[in-house]
Amino acid sequence: MLRVHRPRRHSPKPLKASATYTGTQYVTLSDKTAGCSIYYALHGATPTASSTLYTGPIKVAGTETIKAIAVKKGYTSSAIASAKFSIE
Repeated sequence: MLRVHRPRRHSPKPLKASATYTGTQYVTLSDKTAGCSIYYALHGATPTASSTLYTGPIKVAGTETIKAIAVKKGYTSSAIASAKFSIE
């Protein structure tokens, strides 16, 4: 699941993904399966278990397409989640 939250908020406020926002945004990634690792790719690239490991919010300051997968040993990798963000 891709979630977006505005900077300097104490608790993330989910906003609509694949939308246009004003000003820099921070994208958080999460999965319902405990203990999984999330890997992501920017610019619309396809993520793999060799992509960037997600460790915290991703700063988005311009138009960006983020794709992500969740991986856990003993499980099949998740489907690719994707969202396009446009910053005005």
